[in-house]
Amino acid sequence: MKIKSLTLENFRTFYGETRIDFSSDIERSVTIFIGENGSGKTTILNAIYWAFTGEFTEQFKDPIALINKDAKQEGCGSCSVAIEFYNDAPNAGERFELTRTHKEGSRNNELVLQKINSDGARVPIAIDMGQIVIERYIPKKLANWFIFDGEAINSMHLNGDPKFKEELFQTFGFSNMMELKGILDKIEVGYFREERKLINSEELDKIGAQIDRYEEAINICEKQVKNLGITLSQKKRKSEALKHQLNNLPQSQPIQNQKERAVIRKKEAEALRDRKEKARNQFVGLNAPKTILLERLSALNADLKARGDNQKLPHEHGTLLVDNIIETGVCICGTPVLPGSSEENHLLKSNEKAANGQLQERIFLLRAEIGKYVEQANAFEDLLSPYIDEIASYESQIADQEEIIRQSDKKIAEIPNEEIQKIRNELAAVEQEIELDNRELGGCLSKLSDFKEKISADKYKQEQILAEQGRSSDLKVKREKVSRLIKYVSEQFDRQQVEVLDALNREVSGVLIQYLTKNFTAEIDSTSYAVRTRDIDRRITSLSTGETNVLKFALIAAIVGLAANRTTLGKVNWISEPITAPLIFDAPFSVVDGEYRASVATNLAKLASQLVLLFDAGKWDSKLENLLSVKVGKIYRLVSNAKGSDKSTQKSVCVKDIVYDLNRYNCERDETKCVEIVV
Repeated sequence: MKIKSLTLENFRTFYGETRIDFSSDIERSVTIFIGENGSGKTTILNAIYWAFTGEFTEQFKDPIALINKDAKQEGCGSCSVAIEFYNDAPNAGERFELTRTHKEGSRNNELVLQKINSDGARVPIAIDMGQIVIERYIPKKLANWFIFDGEAINSMHLNGDPKFKEELFQTFGFSNMMELKGILDKIEVGYFREERKLINSEELDKIGAQIDRYEEAINICEKQVKNLGITLSQKKRKSEALKHQLNNLPQSQPIQNQKERAVIRKKEAEALRDRKEKARNQFVGLNAPKTILLERLSALNADLKARGDNQKLPHEHGTLLVDNIIETGVCICGTPVLPGSSEENHLLKSNEKAANGQLQERIFLLRAEIGKYVEQANAFEDLLSPYIDEIASYESQIADQEEIIRQSDKKIAEIPNEEIQKIRNELAAVEQEIELDNRELGGCLSKLSDFKEKISADKYKQEQILAEQGRSSDLKVKREKVSRLIKYVSEQFDRQQVEVLDALNREVSGVLIQYLTKNFTAEIDSTSYAVRTRDIDRRITSLSTGETNVLKFALIAAIVGLAANRTTLGKVNWISEPITAPLIFDAPFSVVDGEYRASVATNLAKLASQLVLLFDAGKWDSKLENLLSVKVGKIYRLVSNAKGSDKSTQKSVCVKDIVYDLNRYNCERDETKCVEIVV
């Protein structure tokens, strides 16, 4: 089945009549809707869901207020959703228009189904028959498999939920086969009873009575198994909810571990800081005096330099020449130098300034040494800076760890330990109940198997006795025909179930192998329909939340694709009639990690015979556009019209390198407009 068009009339945010055509081309079977929050994506999903089922998804807010507010204010008292759909099976050619109308003040809604003839004429179908037709295309119980709120995928359980198995049975037509087998079993039992009456054998009567008791015991066991399955499913959900609740509460142990790591890191940083402070102190002890004496050393060095510059006598004469003059009493110029004379006094003063080789050498060495001290003193701050920076870095690390310790203490003090303990106790009790129920279920399944074996043995004895009587009757002929038919149906069911599960395992495993980083495969248990994953060594393994969501989407796509015979890794020779319907996803990637979105979208587009994806603008990007481009037949943008002046926030989306607005202001009313983007 495929949807040709959807027409909304005054339904929620859609004012007046809005017609939307869906792409139904085999190669381009994808229709895209892009809009901001509140623009009407969930409204479109629920309009389709409501039209087929008369109900809404759990996430749909305020399902009573269906009539558009402006239309209601203008006097309109009703709203409606019309869907034109058709059977796309070969040689089918059936077309229908389904209209569901809601009237203000009425709890019920009006359903009208019309068949569209080849000439376009519409022929109304009676309500009862209309419900049967709708159930044939999208059974109410299976609607959530095809009209899907992406955010609700967390409520999909793959741990052997009886509801999951029941829905798959119905999707693949297994329920019809099992119902047929049940009817045939009853007919066969009836024929056996009639035959026993004809023969009037006490032994046959005993065997027949025993078979009846076993049949009754089997009915009781099957009810117990079903009820236990439902109970176990509910308890497993409760266990998962408690675990989720427990994981979301702050736990003291992880915080305590974080605190202990912070204490260790703080001690390490303190040790490094102390070591660096010690090295700094040693450096300061050696170099600080030079810095303190820098001014005096610089002055001394300048004074020594000035004194050297003031030398008047050449170094080669020096004090020796003065001594000779004083000893001879005559200057080299011929002037007498008498003891006590002014000339002698002048020479003695000159001798004090005269260059002395040893003195000059000592002054030179002293100045050189002073120069080194001055140089080191001038570089003191530069050499000290690395010590200061490293110590500051360690101090910062210490402060960070102290803050972590402080915050950890605060969190530990705020932890509701009583609530955590209460949840843990409740979880332990639930898991103990699950264990007990599993044991009881195992016992019931064992009894069920035992009763079936005994019935089989008794039926064989019964047939042997009837054969020994040598009587041939119409009853026997009919009973044997029914027995052969039961055997055929059972064999076909077993064959088809094996083919279906094998195909699903192959398809889902192919997705996991292709898109996950690890080599995981999937398998569905033929008894419970629990989905398990195994690693490359065939060991059962668990997946992360992101990987689990990929698994769920892969399973949904494989189920829908298998029913539509579009899978690539596995095919089924259907004897039953599976349900084939469009796959409609609102917020398909809200729970999918960014790295997996493209792979999930590609897989859905490949397997669904008709796919409708309603995207939040923030989740639409060029990568998705490129991957889906070969499959997309139609793209719509949901434009939010608003009364009042412009706001600074303007929403938009880029498609095919063109930017389109997603909201407008100064409009006549608050409403949503569905605008097609030509691809």
